[in-house]
Amino acid sequence: MFKLMLLDDEAIVLQGIQKVFNLAEHGYEVVGAYQDGIKALEELAQKKPDLVITDIKMPKMTGIEFVTEAKKILPNAEYVILSGYGDFVFAQEALKLGVADYLLKPIEKDAFSQMLKKMHDKITKKQAEMNYTFSVNKWIQTNKAELKNRFFISIAEDNLFDDQLYQMLKGDLEIDAQNTPFIMIKLETYHMEFRNDYLSEMGTLVSKANERLQNYGHIEQFMLDESIAWLIYPDKKHEDLIGDTTRVIQKIYQPMERDIQSLIAEYKEAGIHLVAGISRIHKGLHHVFQARNECIKAIFLQEANVEDPTENIEDGSYANELLIPYDRIEALFQRILVSAEDRQIAEAVDKIYEQVQKNPANMSYYLTGTTTFLILLRIYQQQIRIDAKPEIVKIALLDLQQMQKEYPTLKDQKKLSYEVSVKLAKAMNSNQTMTSNKIIADALAYMEENYKENLSLQNVADAIGISKNYLSNLFKKELDITFVNYLTGLRIERAKELLKEGSLKMYEVAEAVGYNDYAYFSQIFKKHTGVTLSAFRSQAS
Repeated sequence: MFKLMLLDDEAIVLQGIQKVFNLAEHGYEVVGAYQDGIKALEELAQKKPDLVITDIKMPKMTGIEFVTEAKKILPNAEYVILSGYGDFVFAQEALKLGVADYLLKPIEKDAFSQMLKKMHDKITKKQAEMNYTFSVNKWIQTNKAELKNRFFISIAEDNLFDDQLYQMLKGDLEIDAQNTPFIMIKLETYHMEFRNDYLSEMGTLVSKANERLQNYGHIEQFMLDESIAWLIYPDKKHEDLIGDTTRVIQKIYQPMERDIQSLIAEYKEAGIHLVAGISRIHKGLHHVFQARNECIKAIFLQEANVEDPTENIEDGSYANELLIPYDRIEALFQRILVSAEDRQIAEAVDKIYEQVQKNPANMSYYLTGTTTFLILLRIYQQQIRIDAKPEIVKIALLDLQQMQKEYPTLKDQKKLSYEVSVKLAKAMNSNQTMTSNKIIADALAYMEENYKENLSLQNVADAIGISKNYLSNLFKKELDITFVNYLTGLRIERAKELLKEGSLKMYEVAEAVGYNDYAYFSQIFKKHTGVTLSAFRSQAS
């Protein structure tokens, strides 16, 4: 039933409309009938009619004047004008105002009934659209944390810029797609072994890092299963540094690096191993993928305990690194992770070196060696993670000059890259014979049963008998979500159920779903639902 307001200076007209037309059958409830436009305007906000039918000529305030003011109060209501034959000038003004219909007096029953039906259909459609828009916006607000995480992972890990998702989120982003300068930090956590709840401990780590990094500008933080990444870009306090690379390095880059290393040292004292990589300064979101590769390269070099053989080329400039096919190297490792056939790996390797060959001849030797070095470095790191026996890439091969002596030509290095990639694929996937659907189903069932325990990616992978790298990749590929965010969502849903039941105190709810840190649980609950714990419980009751 829609609300209807009537205005006419003649009481007989108001009575006639309500008597002649069965308004309830047409789907309307009369919330007010007025002979005075000023009085109607005063009560408009309180009555909130969906449809207003007003005469055009009234004392004190004309119908045109009423609609003009009413639209400022209720812009989404529909307005219909009633007018005599001689009021065509007023009719033109009414149409300019955007009134929904214009009927002539004396009122014809059929025309008026048709108008009521047309307005009912129009209001129904409009409210459905508004409800849909509201639902979508509410869903976006509720899921903003996950949508942001998904957006940044898509850029950083897959080099895919989701413009539709960007349009949904850009109102909450201070960084733009093209121009905002940023530095990326990636913190690897795959060595972390916590005595308490994994997610709570990760939350504590994120909070400590955020506290340090917010001193250097705006931050966007996103999480993968075993790493945390940040984009740091200028706030108003640091805007004067934009374009001055020397001052950015002195005022932001170097002290920020010291702060991150201080955090790593703090965790090292507690027996927890972390390692971080920091990118160069980049401009615009389209360069996040390149920044991520620089972070990975820095991390791998630290883990391998070798110096960067490309660091001082061209006076420390990395200008030519833009020519290295990072995206194709990433595609190769995606092949390896999903048990690709030898032929598919060969095709991925061919595409890498095809791109390298397109570079200027004077850069060919450097770029070929650097590309091969990065492939070997990634494989060396992966073999440590899976404890591959025998070693696939020996530490000696990470000496760029020595590697180029043993494999001097592009053909030699391409063959080497193919052979070690095939070996890594076989080592990683030797025990992964189940189908993807079966693996995901087993993983989700295990998580459903044990979500309140101290679960990590490694725990779940061990329980179903596959490598954690493969499981992480399947979560992303099959469910389009990280393991960490899936587990968080699972716990949040269970927490909602317990809050609705109302028998547990809020700190007891946190413990019941696996969080030993109530403060972190409160924070993560609001981040994922858009409301506080107490507000959710009040709404549910």
